[in-house]
Amino acid sequence: MSAITAFLLFALVCSAYADYNRNQKFQWAELYDSEGKATSWGTVVVSASGTVGMVCDDGMRDHTADLLCQLAGFENGAESWGSHYNSAADKRLPTSIISQRGWSLYALDDISCPSYAWFLYQCSYNAVGSHDCSWGEAIVLKCRSEEEGMDIDDYSVQIQRGNGVMDFNGTVVLNGTRSDGLVCGTNVDAETAELFCNAAGYRYLVHYDVAANYSSSNKLSCDRLKDQELSVIVDDVYCPTNTTDLRDCRFRASEDGECDVDMALVVSCTNDESKHWELTNVTLAYNQVGSHDEWDLVRNNGHGTVWATIRNKRTGEEREGLVPYTWNSYTKSSICYSAGRYNRWPRSWKTGAISASSSRKVSCGYNLDNNVGYVLSYLYCSSPYYNYISLCSYEIASDSYNGSMDDALWLDC
Repeated sequence: MSAITAFLLFALVCSAYADYNRNQKFQWAELYDSEGKATSWGTVVVSASGTVGMVCDDGMRDHTADLLCQLAGFENGAESWGSHYNSAADKRLPTSIISQRGWSLYALDDISCPSYAWFLYQCSYNAVGSHDCSWGEAIVLKCRSEEEGMDIDDYSVQIQRGNGVMDFNGTVVLNGTRSDGLVCGTNVDAETAELFCNAAGYRYLVHYDVAANYSSSNKLSCDRLKDQELSVIVDDVYCPTNTTDLRDCRFRASEDGECDVDMALVVSCTNDESKHWELTNVTLAYNQVGSHDEWDLVRNNGHGTVWATIRNKRTGEEREGLVPYTWNSYTKSSICYSAGRYNRWPRSWKTGAISASSSRKVSCGYNLDNNVGYVLSYLYCSSPYYNYISLCSYEIASDSYNGSMDDALWLDC
């Protein structure tokens, strides 16, 4: 061995020993639940230079969460992190247990780890034990545990109710080649619930909750659960933001008794897009005959074709169009009120009865050039004085609604 090689080897050993020695500032980390039991999801406690205590969330970042999970023995890092303020009660370590074990309230504060850091000693932080944090600022980590992962690619998603009837609303059932099971619904959000709808062949989520909050007709019966020996097999479903495929989510196998069938996920799904639209405005509109550009439409002028605006709650898209004629006087006066015209008894006609040459309605030419149709198939107001038309009952017109344009409502307020 040459002198140069020996020197380089010595330097490498010294560097590794120095890294090891610096990292001894952090002897261990552990996650604890509200009962003080070690877990993969709970309040993080570290031992730093002999001081044992929690970590404050000041300056916290995702990379720091990964390093803390890795120090706690979870090599795959953090799935998510938060604080006592925004975490469930069973994930928060109480001060009574901290006192019983003789720990400090906080070991670390203002911890900041650069992206190149492999160890916590490469991070910056206040002097160990020095902090200005309240109990609610303690970091709660959810660490990834490889052995707890569950692959559901081989399962199909079904929605069943009653005695196993497949339907658009019911209990979410994972149907596998070897076994079937349920999904725990306690930590599922709306975006994740809709992914289960998508996997079952539906485009949209209407509603979701745990089984305990649904009537027996809208979920699997207890007898069916017993006969098929169904139980919850998946817990802690985590889907990254903007996930569009359930297979891109992560799942944890549910342990016995952790989540029972009363907490199973139940969803109501649909392919009807109208469920996501809401009525935002109703006014009166007309255009000059032969003037068919969008800016040629005159609004809020006391008379005209009733013109409604609807908005998609999911995407923010807006649509404008017609409302069918109604005989209900309350509905007509409410439309006038909504348009800023306070007339209890407005005159009304079907649009087809108004002369096109009068330029007092939205013309056929305008409707055709701008692809205008009905946006509502029904509108009913139970009071004549609704200033906010959205308080009235209405139905969004489906794509198959084929009302005649001549039957659209026209008002003179």
